[in-house]
Amino acid sequence: MKKISVIIISLLTAGIMIGSVNAASFGYIDVPKVFSTYEKTKKAQEQIRKKEQNLQDEIATNRNKLKKQKTKVCQMKI
Repeated sequence: MKKISVIIISLLTAGIMIGSVNAASFGYIDVPKVFSTYEKTKKAQEQIRKKEQNLQDEIATNRNKLKKQKTKVCQMKI
C-alpha cells in the first residue's frame, strides 16, 4: 500500500512540475520603440529642446555682456 501511495505522489509531483515548466514563459519589451511611439515622449523632448535653446541664448547674451564689461575695464586702465 505504501509503495502505491509513493508512486501516486511521485507521479502527481512530476505532473505538477512539468505543468509549471510549460507555464513559465518570458516576454520581451522593446523599450526604445515604446518611447519613440509614445506621444508624451515627443512632447517632453520638444519642451527639453526649447528649454535648451533658451538656456543657450541666455548664455550667449551673458557672454556678450561679460565681453563688454571686460572691454570697459580694459579701457579704464589705459
